[in-house]
Amino acid sequence: MRLNTAAILGTAGLLLASGLIMLGALLPWAKGPFGISKAGIEGDGAFTLLGGVLMAVAATLYLVKKSDGWRWTSLGLAVIISGFVLVVTVADYRDLQRIIASDGLITAGSGIYLSMIAGGLGLASALLAAFGATVSATDEWEVDETSYEPDSSPRGRLRQLHQLQLDGLITDEQFAERQRRILDEI
Repeated sequence: MRLNTAAILGTAGLLLASGLIMLGALLPWAKGPFGISKAGIEGDGAFTLLGGVLMAVAATLYLVKKSDGWRWTSLGLAVIISGFVLVVTVADYRDLQRIIASDGLITAGSGIYLSMIAGGLGLASALLAAFGATVSATDEWEVDETSYEPDSSPRGRLRQLHQLQLDGLITDEQFAERQRRILDEI
C-alpha cells in the first residue's frame, strides 16, 4: 500500500495531535486563587501523556512499516488512544465544571482544553489516514484488464519483481532468489 495525500496528512495530524496531547498533560488543568494550579500530569493527565507517546509511536509505525497489517494495526491503536484521551479529558472537564459551579474560585486551565482538542484532532487524523489508506489500497488493485499486457521480457519481469519488493509484497530474500532465476535464464 502506497501512502497517498490523505494518508500522509492524517499521519501528520496524528503526530501533531500526539505532541499537543503531551503538552496539554504538562500544562495546568485547573487553576485556583493566588496562582495555584494543578497540571494534568498530577492526575489523569499522566495517562494522556502516555497516550500521546503511544500515539506518536503508532503514527511513526504507520509511516515506516510497509506491511498493510502493521499500518492498520497502528491506525487502530491511534483511534483507540485518541478516543481514550478524549473520554478522559471530557470526563475530567465535567468533574471540574461541577467543582467550579460549587466553588467559584477554581477555573479550567489551558492544558485540559488543549488535551481535549488534541484528542479530537487525533481521532479525526486517524480516520483521515485510514480513509487515505483505504483509497490507496483500492487504487492499487484497479487495473484496466483490456489494456494490460504484461511485459514477459527479462527486463519487464525484473521491473515487476522490483515493484513487488517496493510494495512490500515479497521479502528481500524472495526478491534476490527470483532475480537470480530471471538472470540465469538470459
